[in-house]
Amino acid sequence: MTELSVASRRRIEAFRKRIGGLTCDPMPEAELSALPGRRRQGLANSKIEGIELTAEERAFLELLDEERVPHELRTELATAIALQAEDRTAAAD
Repeated sequence: MTELSVASRRRIEAFRKRIGGLTCDPMPEAELSALPGRRRQGLANSKIEGIELTAEERAFLELLDEERVPHELRTELATAIALQAEDRTAAAD
């Protein structure tokens, strides 16, 4: 896992526990093997648009891969972690 702050590590581990409690079929092997290429393409597209992922965001994506979270749940979980980040930003203002 990328170098993370203690708070980021805690958030990622909280999501790991949340994912562990979900009832779903793991991502099929064929989709899992396609992830690295899709990730490279997504990161390249983001870079073109001037979007750089944080270490926490990268660790979150790695977590989704490790836990073989299916695509239909990835969006829901990504939204949840993004909303947490917005809440932290708003609280800091």
